[in-house]
Amino acid sequence: MKLAISPTGILKALFLLANLICVLNVLQFSIVLSVLYVCIFPLVVLLFVLTLSKGRYKNDIVLLLIIAISSLVSVLISVLISNDSFEITAIKKFIIFIVTLVLFVAVNRLKVDIKTIRFIEISVSCASVALVLLYFIKYNELYIYNLLGMKFLYFHFDNPNFAAMHFLVYAIYNSILAKKQNKIYLKLFHIALVLFMSYFVFQTLSRNAILTLLVFFVIFIVMLFIKRPKRSYGMASSAFIAAWPIIFVAAYKLLLFIISNLGIFSFLTESGKELDTRNIVWNDAIAEILEYPLTGNYGASVIRQSHNTHLDIWVSYGIIALIGTIILIAYIIYNNGRAYKNNISNLYMLGFICCIIMGMAEAALFAGCQGLFILVAGFVLLSKTDNENSLKET
Repeated sequence: MKLAISPTGILKALFLLANLICVLNVLQFSIVLSVLYVCIFPLVVLLFVLTLSKGRYKNDIVLLLIIAISSLVSVLISVLISNDSFEITAIKKFIIFIVTLVLFVAVNRLKVDIKTIRFIEISVSCASVALVLLYFIKYNELYIYNLLGMKFLYFHFDNPNFAAMHFLVYAIYNSILAKKQNKIYLKLFHIALVLFMSYFVFQTLSRNAILTLLVFFVIFIVMLFIKRPKRSYGMASSAFIAAWPIIFVAAYKLLLFIISNLGIFSFLTESGKELDTRNIVWNDAIAEILEYPLTGNYGASVIRQSHNTHLDIWVSYGIIALIGTIILIAYIIYNNGRAYKNNISNLYMLGFICCIIMGMAEAALFAGCQGLFILVAGFVLLSKTDNENSLKET
């Protein structure tokens, strides 16, 4: 009897793992988490192999190979020239980066059936409910305090910002699901989950996630009144969005002095978090980039995260990998944007764009964050919806 392996089956397994990892992380099942996390990588590679025959053009595969090869060469050069001790376990950051890009390419080539869509939606809903229940069950364990006595919700993630990124993603999913539902009680159910996830984001005190969530809600409300969405993203706008994190660094550094002296946004510093905390980290990354502009310094980036996806990619894997990643993200946004047929597909792509925007102050999407990249890849996959409730299988 021949055993057939389908892309839809692998996708279901990946989303189940991503949501399980998020929930079990709160319960601190470290051994189980390690096993589940390792299972993700071969599944992503297998999914990618199964999608190689799909898609008329192979430019995305060529681009992926360029990024992978140039990144590997940069890592090897960085290891050879580095005077610091380098542990072989640090290579996992490189693996996560490549696997994330591989998954994005794979889901961009796929269309799935209605059963897979429903499985993804149900798994996200169940994980959201589990997080709400765990918040009330383990309330006293889920907050940490800084030296100033400020309380941050972190849900046992590595830091509150990682928790905020997950809550943001779940808030976006549930917002779209609330829009999709026809039955009023299901709409209210998902709206309640959106409110809980939004409250969690604010409790983390992550300014980056809070601002991104507000941007999503503003655009979401506007799109509710658009009955016939147009092709939203042209080539120029797709490229601008894809490059936004590195553009933001340049703009932020340019305006920081003016903002500080005029007192604009000074209310954000009252919580004990200064406006220039990211700028200090970025200066360290920029110093490494200026010293190794072509290859970056992987050893330095492993020691300290750059808190910006594009800066972290540049300092870790060099300029070629950064340019290639920007082109790949722009290709996904532009390619899918030409095929939008309804508000739901537009909203899912908006979710993906918000996660790219969130990279302006966090590097976790491409550097590893408890399966977050799988949930973000789901936005790309579901953005190819042909109608409000179903997809045709290719």
